[in-house]
Amino acid sequence: MVIGNWFKPQAMPSVILTIRSETLWRKGAYEAIQFIINFLTTAGGKIQKTRVSRLDLCVDTLFPLSLWSTDILNFAVTRAASDSEHNELLQTHRNHKKLSTIDIGKGKIKVRLYDKPLEIQQRSNKTWFFDIWNLKDVPKDYKVIRVEFQLRREALKELGINSIEDLFRLIHNAWAYCTINWLKFQDNPGKQSHQRKTFPWWEKIQNGFNNISAGAPLIRCKAANADKNRLSQQILGLLSSFAALEIETGQRIVPGNVNLDSAFQAFQYHLVQNDLNGINFPERIENKKAKFQRINTKFHESFALRKELGFLPKDAV
Repeated sequence: MVIGNWFKPQAMPSVILTIRSETLWRKGAYEAIQFIINFLTTAGGKIQKTRVSRLDLCVDTLFPLSLWSTDILNFAVTRAASDSEHNELLQTHRNHKKLSTIDIGKGKIKVRLYDKPLEIQQRSNKTWFFDIWNLKDVPKDYKVIRVEFQLRREALKELGINSIEDLFRLIHNAWAYCTINWLKFQDNPGKQSHQRKTFPWWEKIQNGFNNISAGAPLIRCKAANADKNRLSQQILGLLSSFAALEIETGQRIVPGNVNLDSAFQAFQYHLVQNDLNGINFPERIENKKAKFQRINTKFHESFALRKELGFLPKDAV
C-alpha cells in the first residue's frame, strides 16, 4: 500500500493498494478490501471514491502434458494484435529446454499461461496452493497450468468496471470477455470462424472461473510454515559452509565425524571466541518481527499522526 503525503485530493489517487495472492486466498477478496477500507477510515481517512486500476484473473487447470507445447499457439485466436502495435505479441519461455510460460499480448489486456508448480518451486514458495488444488503432487502426464489474464484500467473501463461495486457485479463478464472474445483456442486454423470449434480444454477454462474465491484461514499457517522451511534450508546451507571451513582450517570439527550437533557447537564456540555473541539477539528478533507486522505498525503510526494533527475526534483511542 502506498499512501500519498498530501492532505487535499489530487488527480493521482491518495492511496494505491495492491492486494497480493496470499491475502486474497487467506481472507477472500471482499474481506481483504473491507479490511483496508476499515483500516483507512479508522485512521481518520475519508473514502470519497474507489477505482479499480488493474485486475488479475486466473484459473488453474490440470493440463495434459502431451498438449503443453508451443504448437498450441497455432490454434490461438486473439485480439491482442488490435490492442498493441508491438511486434512481440507472442512470447514463450523455457526452463531446461522445456516450455514453462506462454505470454500473449502487451497492451491493455495480456494473458500468461504457465507451469504454476514450477513457479512455486523456483520463485514464490507458495506450496499451500496444493491444498487449494486438493493435490499432494501433480499427477503423472499432467501439468498444473495457470491461465492468468491481466486487465489494465483502459480495458476495465470498457467493461464497465470502475468501482469496487462494479468489480464484484461484473467480474464474470470480465472473465467471459477474456476467454471468449479476446482469446480462445480453436481447431482448423486458417478457416473461417464458423468452420472452427473451440477446443474442449479451453471450454473448461472458459467455464472454470468460480467468481472471487472465499478465504481459507489455514493458508496463513501454511505460508508461515513454507517461510520457515525456506529459512531452515538457508540456515542449513550456511551452517554446512561454516562446517566445511572449520574442517579445512583444522579446528573444532573432525573430518568424518561431522553432524548438526558438532556444527552447532563449533559455531557457538566461534561466536564466543570472536566476541560475536555480544549482539543484542532479542532486539534483532524484535526488528525481524516488525517485518511481519508492517500493516499493524503503519496503522498505529498513521493513527497517532492524524490524532496529533487534529484529524481525529478527541475521544478517539
